[in-house]
Amino acid sequence: MKKILVVGNHCCSNRGDAAILRGLIDFIDDEYPEYRIDITSRYADGAKWFFDNDVYPDILAKEKNRPRSILGRLEKRISNKWLLPLYIDGKLNNKKITPKQYSEFASFIEKYDLIIQVGGSFFVDLYGIGQFEAAAVAIKEKKPILMIGHSVGPFKDLNVAKIANKIFAKTDSLILRESVSEEHLDEIGLNKSNYVLGSDTAWLIDPEKYPSDIAHLEAKYIKNRPTIAITMRDLAPFDVRLGVSQSDYEQNMASLCRFLIDSGYNIVAMSTCTGFDSYHRDDRIPALRVKHLLDDCENFSVVMEELTDVELGNLLSKCVLTIGTRLHSAILSMRFGTPAFAIYYEHKSLGILNQVGMAEYSVEIKDIDTDDFKSLVLEKISNIDSEKKTMQEKLSIEFERCKNVIRHEFSKVHSSQCEQVKFVQTATASV
Repeated sequence: MKKILVVGNHCCSNRGDAAILRGLIDFIDDEYPEYRIDITSRYADGAKWFFDNDVYPDILAKEKNRPRSILGRLEKRISNKWLLPLYIDGKLNNKKITPKQYSEFASFIEKYDLIIQVGGSFFVDLYGIGQFEAAAVAIKEKKPILMIGHSVGPFKDLNVAKIANKIFAKTDSLILRESVSEEHLDEIGLNKSNYVLGSDTAWLIDPEKYPSDIAHLEAKYIKNRPTIAITMRDLAPFDVRLGVSQSDYEQNMASLCRFLIDSGYNIVAMSTCTGFDSYHRDDRIPALRVKHLLDDCENFSVVMEELTDVELGNLLSKCVLTIGTRLHSAILSMRFGTPAFAIYYEHKSLGILNQVGMAEYSVEIKDIDTDDFKSLVLEKISNIDSEKKTMQEKLSIEFERCKNVIRHEFSKVHSSQCEQVKFVQTATASV
């Protein structure tokens, strides 16, 4: 049996990360049963609650999380600026100065036939160069590597831009999940020969495969009024670039919720990110702050239970509409049958909904408290059956397109591996 290692999962306590990973694994299991899939994650113990696959700690991330002295921080800065670029170029041959974790990861991936860097929005200058290390090692070790379902950029930092250019140019396949990222790749000197436009792999989750017993949650949160789901987040590190403070964002969300409650709706704040397995993000906290800003708390509740990504999707399916700051709360909502607005603070939300043909469901974060948006929400709900039908038609197209792109890129890697096997067999026979 061939073995795939899926790298790049940050933390399944972010249910968006879990959904992206689940859709990818489901697709490979269905299409390529001859492959066995293992996973690495920065939070491996928590990921095991979500998946039955073998999950290993992220070797590269362990080094990032190590407490550092002043000298250690200086070493990291030197590594970031000089060592990784030299390593990528194949000019770092001195084992004494090669970062230890690179060698450890190289040994770890020896037994795998294919490396997949799972999708998301990790390749962006605000997150630094650490996201590129797994690909750099795989490329140096001549392991086929596919990057599937990514949003990339912006790359305002020159060092990050140079590294991104080199890694993406050498990757076997970079599959984007939306077209806005193409502009960021163009800015760093890459063109369409270096990537292909695909989709977010969370669309590949099959809701019928994951029936969940959420009757107790439905009874608790979906009350006798039609229910609208919202998701919140701490905006950092994007607040500075957005020019929107956390306080202003929460005040605007409270105003929107107040309007919807007065219009006859029950509001339930659900969370894609929680502190499960000591994760540092917990969307329940900003949701609770919004609750404290409201006079009518009877019709505003915060889901405090820990849910898997598919349990979250099933609960969202009981709502009439979702308004999500977290992109994957919107994707899960739509995949499980409930139309959703995505509040965008990065280009990824706008790009993904544009691609699906539902750009009107994307709202800029500064506009959530405007009269125009409030009117649009009520308009969509008033025609919700028609909206659901249109949504399902568009998602069906996106679902098939996503699968076809991955199939095509898989076939190229498979063909390349077959050619290598034939070459080795021929060379051996001639000896």
